[in-house]
Order: sequence, then structure tokens, then C-alpha cells
Amino acid sequence: MKKIKTKKNFFIFFWLFNFLSIFLLLPAFAQEEKMPIVVNGDKVEFMNEEKKIIASGHVVIEYKDTKLVADKVVVYSQTKDIIAEGNVRLDYEKGTLKGERVVYNFQDKTGSIIGANIKAEPFFGKSPISKKISERELIMRRGYITTCDLPKPHWRIAAKQTQIFPEDRIVAKDASFFIGNWPILTLPQFVQVLNDRRPRVTVVPGKDKDWGYYLLTAWRYYFNEGAKGRLHLDYREKKDFAHGIDLSYKPKDMGEGLLRTYYMHERAIQSKNIWAEDRNTLERERFRIQWKHKWQINDKTGLLWQYNKVKDSEFLKDYFFREHEIDKTPNTYAQLTQAHDLFSLNMLLEKRVNRFMSTVEKLPQAKLETTNFRIGSSKFYFKSDNDLSNLINQTAGQTTYDDITNRFDTFNKITYPTKVAFVYVSPYVGMRNTYYSKSQNENSIWREAFYSGADLSTRFFRVFDVKGKFLGIDINRLRHVINPTITYAYIHKPSVSSSDLFNFDKIDSISKENSLNLALENKFQTKQKLEASGKASQENVDLITHILSTDYYLRDSGTGGHFADILNSVLELRPKKGFRIDIDTDYNRRRDAVITNNTDFYFDREDKFSLGVGHRYQKDQNNQFNFDVFYRINPKWKARVYERFDFTGGGLKEQQYILTRDLHCWLMEFTYRVDRDRGESVWLKFTIKAFPEVGFEFNNSYHEPKAGSQSY
Repeated sequence: MKKIKTKKNFFIFFWLFNFLSIFLLLPAFAQEEKMPIVVNGDKVEFMNEEKKIIASGHVVIEYKDTKLVADKVVVYSQTKDIIAEGNVRLDYEKGTLKGERVVYNFQDKTGSIIGANIKAEPFFGKSPISKKISERELIMRRGYITTCDLPKPHWRIAAKQTQIFPEDRIVAKDASFFIGNWPILTLPQFVQVLNDRRPRVTVVPGKDKDWGYYLLTAWRYYFNEGAKGRLHLDYREKKDFAHGIDLSYKPKDMGEGLLRTYYMHERAIQSKNIWAEDRNTLERERFRIQWKHKWQINDKTGLLWQYNKVKDSEFLKDYFFREHEIDKTPNTYAQLTQAHDLFSLNMLLEKRVNRFMSTVEKLPQAKLETTNFRIGSSKFYFKSDNDLSNLINQTAGQTTYDDITNRFDTFNKITYPTKVAFVYVSPYVGMRNTYYSKSQNENSIWREAFYSGADLSTRFFRVFDVKGKFLGIDINRLRHVINPTITYAYIHKPSVSSSDLFNFDKIDSISKENSLNLALENKFQTKQKLEASGKASQENVDLITHILSTDYYLRDSGTGGHFADILNSVLELRPKKGFRIDIDTDYNRRRDAVITNNTDFYFDREDKFSLGVGHRYQKDQNNQFNFDVFYRINPKWKARVYERFDFTGGGLKEQQYILTRDLHCWLMEFTYRVDRDRGESVWLKFTIKAFPEVGFEFNNSYHEPKAGSQSY
């Protein structure tokens, strides 16, 4: 009975404790729900029976994160509805509303505004009547939006209805674009994602020697974050119409991808204008298809594929020149990768889809590579790289091939990192074994090659107690660090010569090696103040770094050892923020001459002035000088000049002069460019400051020389 009573008392205490807890917490919840609306004004009347407050004269109302200012306000304290009139301003977390008359509910943050002026960064808007549907949605009727904050904006988008979702997007229906009072474009619907500053519509008119007059347009569509892209519709006077579609997609839990297409039935007229054409016009199909997809299946597995189909080798150069400069022959492949703690597995399929390209097909290739892991409790480390491939060498233009083989390559390496006195030493031995199902003599073959070597390095430093300024550079103690390194590499003569094998990649071209790489790094460091989060701290700064390196070939077949012909020098100067000098030089000791030299000098004074000077030198081939200077003339004007000069002949290769004018919400950019190979061009570009990619560009090219011409 005693136990039952004790148990009963426990439950009574438990429920009593919970009841008291709820009772004590209820006032806090009630206080939250019944938080009062604070009303201040020159005259405030309380009408208790009607549960309302009437205030006039410099009225200010605050409730939670919302503030309202007006000449006259009626507040219904129970429902938290207000009616405000006269110079009304409503500030809330996502923006600001102004109007002559506002009906608003502080509780659910909804209402209507007569004569509304709206600010929702980076947009401003005006409308005869607007409605705040919720905290995250505002509807404007028969109004406009713009990024210009002037009473008469330089540009605007007028629409029958505009939905504003702060920090998300703006949707305008029956939208018309105006510059000043001039309508330039009408769309049934316009969507601008606020966290995406790229344009919805891009229009680029111009004139080009090869294209004639042209008009390039891109229309961005947006269904959701998982499906968006661009529609291209272009016209070139001497080439005819072209069209394409770009789709950026993101299926749920399946990665993301990009599909791009572009097609034209090209009609290349030979005369100056299309109406003067009296010769046979060359007609042909030209197109490109590009598909890229990336999928991180899980934390260890990733899938990546890329498909590039182009009709001919000149298509990208003719119509997508920037892409052509980056990658002239984009390949097609699919790659599956698995990364584990001790190893990684890579599966690759690479196939030629453009006959004009030379490609080594891998159908397939499997690689298994281990990390450099420790063997038990010993000080030895082991690494293994394994490659199994079906390789086909496809030559441009050919449909048949003879260079085909199945290859298995394995390279195993054991390393013993240690320290001898003050020197870090990492000796290693390795063995490469490679099997080919077919070689130059049509037979299968095994090849072996023995590897060995060692990495040696050490470090010396000395600190000089120097403080003060030198040439404007803050110095707080100076540290000199010397880091010499020696890398020894030895490859025994392979059992099969590379001339007996098909040459697919560097695995097939290995040969005997016995060499040292010698490098000496000198570095001068100091400590400088770093301001972060209002606190000053000291950090190490590399003022000067210089690396000198060369190779030494050891005795081979009875001949004495000798240094390599090339001595490389890399110098980096970073004396202060916004100032740097980089010099990379290759010196040929036999010819007693500099073979290559790249020098870059850069100085920047935080958007006021910058200067960049570059020199590119390659003996008997290239000797060019680049000069790039930017200067802000005043808050409204800035200028930039770029020059490229060739000392080997031909003189000035390229000139570019850019003048930019700040037009409050727009930037006007005028560019004049002279290119020795392509002639002269003039651009006039207008860009919206809030959306740097949104602009209108006018381009004219003239005096363009014929192929091979060396004169303007």
C-alpha cells in the first residue's frame, strides 16, 4: 500500500507541475498576441467603446518591425486595422510604401495603398492603387517599376499588373519597356529574378563586314529554379535567320545540367547587300548541340557528362568566338567517379562525334588509384595507380583506323619519408608494368620500367629586427627564408621502346631518365596589420619571392653529366596591397640568351586609378607589349585605354579606348577599337547599374581587312 501511495503522489505532483508551468507561460504568449500598437501624434483621441484611436498631426505608429508615419490615422485596436491619410509612409522589413491613403492590418501585414510609391531593392515603383496580399507579395495595378529613384525615371517597365515578391522575383503582365517617354519593347509577361542580375531580354543591333547588318536577340524564360533558359532569334543580313534554345535544368535529386542548341540554314551572299545579289548564293546547314550534366549522386559518387556536336570546324569560330578561344575542339565524354578514404575509382567513356576532330577514344577507360597510405605501423607509404583502357586513335577526317589497342597499366610506388639531421628526405622506388593487346608490329606486348628517386628539402631562416617604413611599405620585422630542394628521378630503360608502341598519351612515351631538378627559393616576409571585424591583427605577408630552378642530367652511357640548357627564374613582388610585379624568365645557357620572358606590373588605387603593363617575349617568335590604364576623371566620368604593340614587326596590333558616363541609373559606355587583323569597331552600350548584364548595345565594324591583309 505504501508503494501505491508513493506512486499516486508522484503522478499528482507531475500533473500539478505541468499545470503550473502552462499557467506561468500563458501570460507570455498572451503578451505576444496582445502586443499593443504604440500611437504617437500631435493629437491622440481614445474611444474605448468603439475600441479605436484617432490621431492627427505628425502621427507615428510602431508595431513589431513595422513603422507607419502619416498626417491622420484611425486605429482599430482590437483588429489592428488602420486607415492612414496624408503623406503616408509605411516601413517594413522588405521595403517601403508611400501613398496618400493606406488601409493596412498590422497583424497579417496586408492592405491597400492609393497613389502608391514603392521601394523594394533594387526596384522602385509607382501605381494608382496597390495591394499588399501578404508579407511576401505585393500587387501593383496600372503602374511601373524601375531601378531609377528619380521622380521622372530614365527608364521604366509599365504593366497592367505587377507582382512583387521581395528578395525573390518580379512578374509584370502586359509589360512595356520605356526609355524616357519612348516605348521600345512590349512583352505579354516579364519576369525578373531578384537574386539573378542577368537580363530578361537582350537586343544587340550592329553591322559587320561578314554579317552585314544584324540583330541578335535573347529572350530569357523562367518557369522555376529547376527550368529556365534563353530563346535566341537572330538575323544577319548576309547569313539569314538563326535560332536556338538554352535550357538550364535542375531535376530533383539528380544534379543539374545545361542544354544549348543553335541552328541556321546559312545563305552566304557574295555581294555587298542582299538586294544586290546577282550570283549563286552558297547555302548549307550549320548548327551546334551542347549538353552538359553534373550529378553528385552521394557524398562519394559523382557523374559528369558532356556532349558537343558541331556541324563543321569553323562554326564556333564564326558564331561563338569567345567559346572558340577557350576550347577550339570540345570533346564528348561521360565520367563516373567514386572517392573513398583509401582509393578512388574513375570510369570514363570518350567518343568522337565530330569527324573534323582528332581524338583518342576511350571505350571505356577504368582507373583505380589509391591514396598514399601507410603500410601498417611502419614508416613506409604505398601508392598504386591502375589504368585499364580500350584506346582508339581517331585522325581528323578519317573513318577507318589502325591505332587501336587494349591497354592495362599499373604503377606501384613505395615511399619512405624521413628526416636526416636538418634535411627532409623522401626516397621512393616504383615499378610500371604495361600490357598492350596490339603494338606497331600487330602483336601483343608487355613493357616493364623501373622507377626510383628521392625528394630532398630543408629550410633556413633569419629574422631581422627592422621596423618602420621603406618606400611606403610597412615593415614590422623582416624574415628571410631560404628553401633549397632537390628532386632526383630515375627511370630504367623500358623493356620496349616507345617507337614500337602506338602513342596515345604520356604513358606510351616514357623513356630512360636520370636527372636532378634543383630549385632554390628565397622569400622575404614581414608582418602587417589586418583590419577584420573592427579588430586589428598581425599577419605574415610575402614581400618578395624568388625561385630559381634547372635540371641536371646525370652520367649516361659513359658520357659526363651536364646541366639542362634552360634555367628558369620566377620573381614575385607584393610590397603592398594593390601593387604587384611578376616576372617569369627562361634563360638558355648554351645560346647565352633569354628564350622566354613574361613580365606583369599592376597598380591599383581602389577604383580611382589602375595601371597594368605586360610584356610577352619569345625569342625569334613573339615580342609584344601590353598597356592598360584606367582613370576616374570625376564621379560621373571614367576612361580606360588599352594598347598592344608588337616589336617584331607590324607595330601597333590593337588599340582600345573606352569612355564611361554615369547616367544616374544607367552607365553609357563608348568604345573605339582598332585591331590590325580585324579592322576598326565602334560600340555604344547602355547598361542598367542595378543589373549590370541588362543593356542595349550598338556596334559598327568597318574598314575590316581581307584575310591575310596586314594593313588597315
